[in-house]
Amino acid sequence: MATARELKLVQFNSIQFEESDRGRERERERERERERERERERERERETTDRQIERHKECG
Repeated sequence: MATARELKLVQFNSIQFEESDRGRERERERERERERERERERERERETTDRQIERHKECG
């Protein structure tokens, strides 16, 4: 039978694991948000390039 100290240690380790898991999930979410922002920036650059090409065609 486990002692009270052993049970507390198991409980502590379980809590530590859950906190670590939540931390990893938060980091994954931050990375997903950074990727979405990079994609938005690429889309803005494409739109700018497309407008420049259209203006060049109109002038040329």
